[in-house]
Amino acid sequence: MPGAGEQKLAAINTIEIAEAERWNSLVLTLPNCDLRQGFEWGEIRRGSGWTPYRFAVLRGDRCIAAVQLLAKKVRRLGEFVLYAPRGPLLDWRDGGAWRGLLEVVNRVAAQTDAVLMRASPGVEAADGGVPAALLRHGFVHLADDRTRWNMPRIIQTLDLRPTEEQLRSQMRKRMRQSLDMALRRGAVVEVYNSVEAVRRLSQLMTRREEQKGYRGASLDWLLREHREYYASPAKGAIWIVSHQGRDLAAASAVRFGRTAHSLHLALDRSAAARSFRPGPALDWEAIRWAKAQGCEVLNLGGSVRRFPPERKDPSYGVYEYKRGLRASLNYLTGYYDLVFRPMHYRAFRLAEYAQPLWDRLHERFGRGGMGGHRVDDVDLPAPSPLRSMLNVRSWLAQPAELARPADRNGHDGLNKDADF
Repeated sequence: MPGAGEQKLAAINTIEIAEAERWNSLVLTLPNCDLRQGFEWGEIRRGSGWTPYRFAVLRGDRCIAAVQLLAKKVRRLGEFVLYAPRGPLLDWRDGGAWRGLLEVVNRVAAQTDAVLMRASPGVEAADGGVPAALLRHGFVHLADDRTRWNMPRIIQTLDLRPTEEQLRSQMRKRMRQSLDMALRRGAVVEVYNSVEAVRRLSQLMTRREEQKGYRGASLDWLLREHREYYASPAKGAIWIVSHQGRDLAAASAVRFGRTAHSLHLALDRSAAARSFRPGPALDWEAIRWAKAQGCEVLNLGGSVRRFPPERKDPSYGVYEYKRGLRASLNYLTGYYDLVFRPMHYRAFRLAEYAQPLWDRLHERFGRGGMGGHRVDDVDLPAPSPLRSMLNVRSWLAQPAELARPADRNGHDGLNKDADF
C-alpha cells in the first residue's frame, strides 16, 4: 500500500465523461452526492436548452472530485450562465481536488464565455469548512435563503432506516389516521411506470393549476423524467389515487444511490377529492417503495422560504405536513457564485433581485394590468449591461426563463426541486 507521501505525488488528471453508467458510478463514491449531479438529470435539463458538461478529477485511478455543469444562454441577456445543482462534489479540504475542479470550470467558462458559475452544494450550513473553502477559492456567497431558479436551500428529509412499523408509529396521530382514509372510502392506489401514468399526472397538475393558480410541470418535462427514471421500476415510479374512474391525486419518486427523491405531488383541490385525504397514502407508498429499493433517506424537498420557519410563510403548511411524517429540516450552506465577467454579473444580480417584485406586481395586477404579457414570455431585444441597469422592466423579465416547472409543493419556480 502506498504511503501518504506517495499518494500526494500521484498524478492528478481531469477527464470529461459521456457514459451514463461510468459517470453515476463515480459520482456515487463522492460525499454529498445528489440526484441533480446524476447523468439522467443532466439529460432532462438538456431538453430545456441546457448543455451538461461532466468532468471528473482523478488522483491516479481514484475519483477525488466531480462536477456536472449545466450551461445555458439566457435569451434576452445574450450570455451564458453555468450552474452546478447540488455540486460540486469533492473533499473540500483537498487542494489537489480543487485545482482539478477549477481547471475544468474555467475551461467550460472560457468555451461558453459564461458570466458566472453558480454552485449550490448539498452540504449542511453547520459545516463551516465548506463556506470557507468556497470563499478561499474565489466564490462569492449569496445571502439569500432562496432564489428564483436554483435548488432550495431549506429542505426536509426522512430517515428510512427504521422499520415500516416504526416509521408509521412515529408519525403524528392525525397523519396515521389519514393514511388509510382514501382506501376506506373506496379509492384505489396503484403504482405505474407507463407513459399513460405520466399523462394522468400531467392532467392532475393542470387541474391543480386551474384551481389554485400554481404553475405545474409541463407534459414535455414529465415525459423526459419518464424516459430517464419512471420507465425503469428500479429507478422511479408514479402512484395514482383514483375513485370511480376519477383521478384524485398522483405522486412520483425516483432513486439515486441510497437516497430517494419525491419529485411531484398533484392533488385535485376540489372539496369532493379533498375529503379522501390522498396525500398521506401517496407519501406512504413512496416510503415503502424507497425502502424496498434499499434507500436510507427520502428527500421530500423544500417547503418554507426562510430559516428558521415562521407561521406567516406561505409554505408553512407544507412544512408542517412533512413534519407530520417526522421529516427533519435541513438548512444547507446556500448559493455561491464564481464570477467570470463582473460587469455583466452585476446586471444579472440586479435582475435576479428584482424578479420577485415583478412577480408580485404581475400576480396583483394580472395580464391586462401589466401590458398583457406573462412574466416569462416578454420578448425584448438583448440590452447592453449599462442599459440593463436603467431599463428595469426589461431586466425584471430576464431570469424567469431559467425557472423550471413547479414540483410536488405546487409553488412557483423555486419549489422543492427548483433547479430552474
